[in-house]
Amino acid sequence: MFHDPACSTFRKILIASVFGVGVCLIPHGVQSATSNSATLQWAANQESDLAGYRVYHGTTTGSYGPSQDAGKTTTYQFTNLESNSTHYFSITAYDKSGNESSPSQEVSTIIQPLALPALTSPESNSTLEGSTATFTWKPNETPVIDWVFYWGSVGGNDLYDSGILGSGTTNATITELPTDGRQLWVQLWYKLDSGWKKLDYQFTAAARISS
Repeated sequence: MFHDPACSTFRKILIASVFGVGVCLIPHGVQSATSNSATLQWAANQESDLAGYRVYHGTTTGSYGPSQDAGKTTTYQFTNLESNSTHYFSITAYDKSGNESSPSQEVSTIIQPLALPALTSPESNSTLEGSTATFTWKPNETPVIDWVFYWGSVGGNDLYDSGILGSGTTNATITELPTDGRQLWVQLWYKLDSGWKKLDYQFTAAARISS
């Protein structure tokens, strides 16, 4: 049977720390975390009849959904948390008879939006240097499944269509670009679990120097 939760030993066991978006709310046991996840970590219970821990999560202080059983581990990660929201967490311990302790101190973190994919080179709205250019992009924190790179003089793909690229392809070299100073456009499409999304960029073609 557990001791009274008011006793100092048991209270120390249930002090949890949470980490999200790289912010440590209680400074011990730093865990790695992405911007849409949070990891709870706590000190182990030394009582012989410990059966495990339950972790609680909610988006309103003091109000949680169903508990998650962490077993006897002393860390638990929540993933795919809603962005632009404050998330609240608490932990309890339970013994072999099913007795559950009072909840730990509540901790919270704000989950920021994932950083979106972006074209990194050449700089958007810049003038290209010649008839060949290498375009580079990166997913940032977004879990991209596939890419498509379009290049065009009318905002579409009349000059270049990469077809579907794997998630590991993050550049395309385009040759025979116009050199008449016209406006050119890039469409960078990226696929998520929820479907395809698009980024638009504009450039100015290099101007041919008259001899």
